[in-house]
Amino acid sequence: MRPPVDVAGPPVPIQEAVGEFVTALVGRGCAASKVALTPIEPDGAHVVAAYRDTQGRVLALSVADLDFAAGTGASLGMIPANAAHESVAAGELEETLFENYQEVANIMMSLLNSPTSPHLKLDAVWSTADEAVPDEVWDLVRNPGKRREFAVTIEGYGSGRLGIIIR
Repeated sequence: MRPPVDVAGPPVPIQEAVGEFVTALVGRGCAASKVALTPIEPDGAHVVAAYRDTQGRVLALSVADLDFAAGTGASLGMIPANAAHESVAAGELEETLFENYQEVANIMMSLLNSPTSPHLKLDAVWSTADEAVPDEVWDLVRNPGKRREFAVTIEGYGSGRLGIIIR
C-alpha cells in the first residue's frame, strides 16, 4: 500500500472572491482590493479566526481589523453603521458585533476550502482586545507559508482590512 499523497494546502483567495463573498453574505454592495501587507502585532486590535483540518492542525487564519469585523458583523445583523463605528472608536467589538463576526468567520471557511485541499473548519475566534490568542496562532502569524491582505469596503458601513494566512 502506498502512503497517502500530500494534497495542496488551503487556497489563498483573490480579491474578487473576497468581494463576492462579503456581498453575498451581507446583501450590500462591496468592493475588495489586494493591498500591501501590514504588520500584525499581538498588542494590536484584531479579530483572529483559526481554521483546523481534520487532523487538528491550524492551517489557516483570518485576521480582521476592527473596522472589517465591526462592519461585517453589523451589516450581517442589519445593525446601524453608527454602532459599528462606535465599537471601533471604543477599541473593541461590542458583544453582538463579535457574535455576528464569529458567524462571518465561520462562513468564511468556504473561501479556504477546495476539492484539492484539506477540509477546514472554524476552530475559534479571538478579539485581541479581550483575549489572549494562543502561541500556536501567533507562530503562524509570524511565519506564514502564504499571506494576502485586502481592503474591503461595504456600502454604508465603510472600509476595513482582512488578512488571510496559510500555513
